[in-house]
Amino acid sequence: MAAGTDLLGAEGAEGDPGGSRLGQASMPTGRYIGFDAISARCSRFILVNIGVIILRRRNPDAERGYRVLLVPLFPIIGTLLCLLLFASVEDPASTYLRFFIWMGIGLIIYFAYGRRHSLLQRGRRRPGG
Repeated sequence: MAAGTDLLGAEGAEGDPGGSRLGQASMPTGRYIGFDAISARCSRFILVNIGVIILRRRNPDAERGYRVLLVPLFPIIGTLLCLLLFASVEDPASTYLRFFIWMGIGLIIYFAYGRRHSLLQRGRRRPGG
């Protein structure tokens, strides 16, 4: 009821005998959140795939917590599939704009926190490292 009142006003919260006005009003919100969730998941998956390739080339003998078969073939395929999902969104301009805004905010927070809390900057090594 409260969501219906917020989205549709007092009349919309009462319901519609012919269908769900609340459901119709919440559809754009769900699609907005859904596209953001897809872009967030795909961006993380792309970064992980590229990171696997880079780390395998820079430090091939390092101990790994997991194995990836057929490197770099599978990470490349995963990256291409995620880019295909990015290209198939209905409103790419607003999706990419929101994505880059949130990515920028995340990077600012990440580097601001890291600058103050870096063990390397303090001259200490992390435990076990």
